[in-house]
Parts: sequence; structure tokens; C-alpha cells
Amino acid sequence: SLILLFFCLFFVFTLQSKNDIAVFSRYDQIAVSSEVELQKIQLIQANGQVLNSVTVSGKEFTFETSQLINGIYFLQVTNMEGMEIIKIINRNHDKR
Repeated sequence: SLILLFFCLFFVFTLQSKNDIAVFSRYDQIAVSSEVELQKIQLIQANGQVLNSVTVSGKEFTFETSQLINGIYFLQVTNMEGMEIIKIINRNHDKR
């Protein structure tokens, strides 16, 4: 499975997966896009607790991350071609 580490304050990283899923972050948002229809996106804490589960129609979706504490999270993104789990390090509140 593919892993994406990103820092929410200043950096933007993009990851292309085998399922044509792209994930990027800027400031206090995580954006997910896909070449094919997205179906479901889950935001999961490192301990396995699902924080948010969204049924999606369309090729793009944006999560607000300003309320998340710093830490490790996972996005489980399902589209018409399969599922990807993407690891995220959230650093919203760093003052660097």
C-alpha cells in the first residue's frame, strides 16, 4: 500500500496511486481526487478509530483538518477501481 506523509501548514505533496487516486494537503485541508468516481472515504486514527466516514459521489472530495490534533492518521479511499490506504502525519498546529 502507498504511503503519503505531509505537513498541513506549508507543504503540498501529491501522490498518484495505482488506482489513480491523488491526495494533497494545503494548510488545513486534505483534498482527494480520482480519475474515476470516488465511492467512500474514511479518516482513521492510528489506533483504528474511524473519525469520519463519507459516501462520496464525484471525482473530488475535501476534508477539513483544522480540528485534528497533530498525529498519525490514515485515509481509506475507495473508488470504482479499488481501495487505497494512505498514511498521513498531521501537523496543523506547528508554528514553524
